[in-house]
Amino acid sequence: MIAPLSEYINRSKQFTCVPAILFDEKNKADYMRFLFAGNEDVILRQYIVNKEIVLLHTMPEQEYNSIQTKSPNNQITHYMAVLIDEYIDKGELVNGNRMIVNPTEDGIDILCFSRENFLLANHFDAATTADAIYFTLYVWKQLRFDQTKDYLYLTKDDEALRLQLQEYISHIN
Repeated sequence: MIAPLSEYINRSKQFTCVPAILFDEKNKADYMRFLFAGNEDVILRQYIVNKEIVLLHTMPEQEYNSIQTKSPNNQITHYMAVLIDEYIDKGELVNGNRMIVNPTEDGIDILCFSRENFLLANHFDAATTADAIYFTLYVWKQLRFDQTKDYLYLTKDDEALRLQLQEYISHIN
């Protein structure tokens, strides 16, 4: 008898996105080694955004084996895939680029989209609000977003972060 499919959410900070057209399964360790030196964890992959993007993420081998032992049919989903799926289709609602900032206990996640495309997903360790503002504005600048036309969305009500970002960016929700 096959066990029912269940889902486990992986919260690893070690992840990256690769266009599916460029992805080669035999090179997934090279992608991760390039970004995360000394990584010896299990490397998992999942296709997202209509299978156009491969999200690679890591999981400690002992944790992975434990999950597989308890439920071999368990689907392991990375939390960033959930965020990307949540926000990718909301592009038709605005006329411009979008940045989604997801404050976490130990930092911020930043997702960026143009009107039609996924641009970026990254996690930044940010111990203070000032750190979160720095990383947010740095990514904004690097992607050449326009502070008068493009949009920034906060996934959680963080008043200090919102108020300070409003000094630099016009459209914050």
